[in-house]
Amino acid sequence: MAFAITACDNATVSEGDDDGFPTFQESVPDTMAYSEARLSYYGDDTFSGVSDLWILELDKCSLAGGDTYRIAVSLNARPDKSGKPVLDNLEGKYSMGAYTADMSAGTFNSGYMDDVDTPDGVTKRPAGSYFDRMVNGTSVPDLLREGYCTISFGKDGTMSVEGMMVGTEYMKRYFTYKGKPEVSDNTGLTGSGVPNTNITSDIELTSLAQIRITDKGDSYMLGDKSYRLFELYLADKGIDLSDEWPSGDGELLRIELFVPWDTDVNDGIPAGTYSVPENIPASGGLYREDIVPFRIVPGYPDRFTRNTGTWYQMLEKDKWIDYARITGGTVTVERPEGKYRITVDLTDCGKPSHHVRSVWTD
Repeated sequence: MAFAITACDNATVSEGDDDGFPTFQESVPDTMAYSEARLSYYGDDTFSGVSDLWILELDKCSLAGGDTYRIAVSLNARPDKSGKPVLDNLEGKYSMGAYTADMSAGTFNSGYMDDVDTPDGVTKRPAGSYFDRMVNGTSVPDLLREGYCTISFGKDGTMSVEGMMVGTEYMKRYFTYKGKPEVSDNTGLTGSGVPNTNITSDIELTSLAQIRITDKGDSYMLGDKSYRLFELYLADKGIDLSDEWPSGDGELLRIELFVPWDTDVNDGIPAGTYSVPENIPASGGLYREDIVPFRIVPGYPDRFTRNTGTWYQMLEKDKWIDYARITGGTVTVERPEGKYRITVDLTDCGKPSHHVRSVWTD
């Protein structure tokens, strides 16, 4: 005999029926009534043509106790040709799909654990549909896979939510909400959501004391000998540049730039002004026309543990304290009498952006 464990542990076994066999009575779990809701619209982000993706997040549960409960449901709603968040398209009942990749309207997406690269290393976080509780500051997720969620709207825009979902913990999660949710249009939004810069003012680097230049060759594998990629590090003397990835204490600049194919790394970086392209793909990288000498590779988004492109970092005991992904600006290289004068004026990906400046000479 199979049954689902509920959110309460108050199930009982009676003394028995007329035939003397004990009977199981499943208690009714607590219904979690939430007071805050957010709706995030992503449109037809997989180009399926059959649904638009919405994420419903419910927060601030009324259950007593010190733990914090929240629930997220990934919904496949009716598509809208306008590509805009039309709330009427959300109305209806959502059930588990007929198969894993079922994105048809009226289904929800199962929960899963996602690997997220952060300045503190790769961490796991729940995604899709999940129930999450914070216990002493620690996330304890339950990945939801079965059940239903019903959404309706009143004439005044009030949203009503009612549902019951079961996850990997085999617990029934009953939940409700009534109110006016926050709505955000996230179409075209890419990335993990981890901030790619945390600087809040312009940075002036005055103590850079080391330089390391590495020839990365035809790293984009074009095969036409049109460029060569140099990886340049400028760093404080407290930074250890002996390994592939810097460590230690202090500030550093990691800059990737393109030089002519016939450049010998032993001769150093050719003189000239190198610039970050004005147009950068949202997912990172460069367009083909910008993979040419005297261009700078912007920082690739969400790359922290093995960052790529151009970044500013301040380390303390190997850990990222301050950092900025670079998406604009110039680096001017002068070679008076074979030595270096490198003038850096770069900008980060923040809005508004901030400058990272330095003048380095050897």
